[in-house]
Order: sequence, then structure tokens, then C-alpha cells
Amino acid sequence: YIQMRLEEMERENFTRLKKIKAILERKEE
Repeated sequence: YIQMRLEEMERENFTRLKKIKAILERKEE
């Protein structure tokens, strides 16, 4: 159960990081 929660959190953090990265890259252009 806890393992599943951790994997969900990691996935959320990963998608959030990708969003932030995309926004930063857009700003640089």
C-alpha cells in the first residue's frame, strides 16, 4: 500500500517537473 502511494507521488512530482521545465524552456525562447 505504502509502496503504491510512493509511486503515485513520484509520478506526480515527475509530471510537475516536466511542466515546470516546459514553462522555463518557453520563457527562454
